[in-house]
Amino acid sequence: MGVMCFRPSTGALYLASYHPGLSPEKLAENTGFPLDIEGATETATPIPEELRILRVQVDPERVFLN
Repeated sequence: MGVMCFRPSTGALYLASYHPGLSPEKLAENTGFPLDIEGATETATPIPEELRILRVQVDPERVFLN
């Protein structure tokens, strides 16, 4: 649903980006804990070469990518 990172200064978890079609608020609603969504941006759409790598090299059996 998105990419979460840790703030270097505090170690607190935050939402760095959310995937297209979602909102930071919707993502936060689907976590079991409070989530800092301030400053989150929409995840960039993958370019064809990135999709090829994911489909051919990372997950050729489509366990995670359908």
